[in-house]
Amino acid sequence: MSGEDLSTTICMDFFTDATQQARERLMSAGYFLDVSETPEQICIKYFNVAKRRISARPRAILLSREFLCPPAFQTGLE
Repeated sequence: MSGEDLSTTICMDFFTDATQQARERLMSAGYFLDVSETPEQICIKYFNVAKRRISARPRAILLSREFLCPPAFQTGLE
């Protein structure tokens, strides 16, 4: 084995990988992405959406005494 060249070159493109993940997450969340959007536009859209999404966590809800919920929406309110 002496004299053999065992070197390997590995090329990684993290920006393209991150852009692809952002595209997949946006699409799975129901957002429309035009095929003409650049990777930069996709990343900007992804981070805008991520910044604006409201986290799912328990919240205290205060209801007025005068509040009346229609029966059709009672399950959603609960």
